[in-house]
Formats: sequence, C-alpha cells, structure tokens
Amino acid sequence: MANFALTVTGKRAVTEQRAGGQAGAILYAIDERGPISLHEIAEATAQSPKAAQINIRKLHKARMIQTAPDMGDE
Repeated sequence: MANFALTVTGKRAVTEQRAGGQAGAILYAIDERGPISLHEIAEATAQSPKAAQINIRKLHKARMIQTAPDMGDE
C-alpha cells in the first residue's frame, strides 16, 4: 500500500474540488492529507480502490493533480 505523493494543481482543480462528486472528493482528500495511499483515498471518498484508481488516473491526465518530486535522496 504505497503512498501517493500527489498535489492538487491549478484553478480548474480547485473548481472541481468545490463542485464535489467523486473527483472533487479525491482532490479534497489529497489536498487535506498530503501523501495518501490508494486505500486511504478510497476509504475517505467512499469509493472502491478500483474506482479511486480510475478517477486518480483521469485527474492526473487532466493535469488537476501531479506527482510531487521525491525529496528522499538529496
């Protein structure tokens, strides 16, 4: 259960987050909790892990979330 280092990006994402729905709930969970596992996202948004994974891919493709740079090996 790896954590995702994702960040919410741009005005469009903020608008989507406020609008609610599954995508908005995922954006909110990522924004509030920082690095978060797929299962934590699914639990926080009342989605199955599979549905959460599909929605995360859609959000990433739409550039509403991005992977944060890995700060571990500096």
